[in-house]
Amino acid sequence: MEEKKNRDARHLSRLLAVQYFFTTIEAIKLNKSFQAFEPNSLISILEEKKFNSELYERLIEGTSSNEEDLDKRIQKLAPLRPLDQIKTINLIILRMSIWEGFVSKITPPKVVINEAIELAKAFGDDEDGKFINGVLGNLLNETKDE
Repeated sequence: MEEKKNRDARHLSRLLAVQYFFTTIEAIKLNKSFQAFEPNSLISILEEKKFNSELYERLIEGTSSNEEDLDKRIQKLAPLRPLDQIKTINLIILRMSIWEGFVSKITPPKVVINEAIELAKAFGDDEDGKFINGVLGNLLNETKDE
């Protein structure tokens, strides 16, 4: 039961991080003078205490500070899909997943891929899940060869 509770807390952290990034990106699109939310402002609004705050903060910080490098990796992994043609939510999920499982290695890659597919389906549809799986699967295969 403890393992499921821990997984749920980590899953909730990922959901909250995706929502944080999406809200920030969309707000910036609407108003160029907009300044990004503080990562904990979303949490205070939700008053959610059942998430893994350490993972949430690491996802926000790590993904934000490595965005340019993450985008280069995504472009290399999905060369037929320019970044501006990838749905915002899928781009966020890919950035976070690559950072969490392949750059920082705080979570095993296969776990990250499964979580990313779940997030894509939660925020999109089965096609989004297939796209995420394809990109991250390519990365997993690429890293096995190293």
